[in-house]
Amino acid sequence: MPFVPEEKPRLSATELSPRIEKFGIDRSRYPVVVVGIRGYYKNSMGAPGVNDRGIYDDAIFVQSAQTMLSYNGNTNPTRYRIGYGTTSEKGMASLDPGAWFVHKFDLHRGKYLALCQRAGDVTVTRDGNPPYKDTGSFGINIHRGGYNQTSSEGCPIRIT
Repeated sequence: MPFVPEEKPRLSATELSPRIEKFGIDRSRYPVVVVGIRGYYKNSMGAPGVNDRGIYDDAIFVQSAQTMLSYNGNTNPTRYRIGYGTTSEKGMASLDPGAWFVHKFDLHRGKYLALCQRAGDVTVTRDGNPPYKDTGSFGINIHRGGYNQTSSEGCPIRIT
């Protein structure tokens, strides 16, 4: 099974714009937008029709008035961990779809520059039986991933 797609995701600014516009983001206030698309390669990587964990089958786009960048990414945790609540023994987290205005540049785990959740809460869906919602400040950072594994406990990550 391939771990990383052979090429970067391709989407024009015209194709990406409707995905951004539906959230009503004030682009004069937020001129740079990061968009993660789950399952971008779900029919060509991993199990057919499934957004897998542990591989770079998602896409991350960075768009501004001057540029648009694309990255292979993973918006899921690397592994499963079934949880039972919101105070201890939590399940692995996946960031819920939406517009989140809670990230700023900071050090991920004190090691390297990333977009870190430092300015507010997010809502995630956690592994459970059944999966469950949890809202709070969990350190859902947008950071680089590993070359041998996706290295995520729920953060959207990208590989160069």
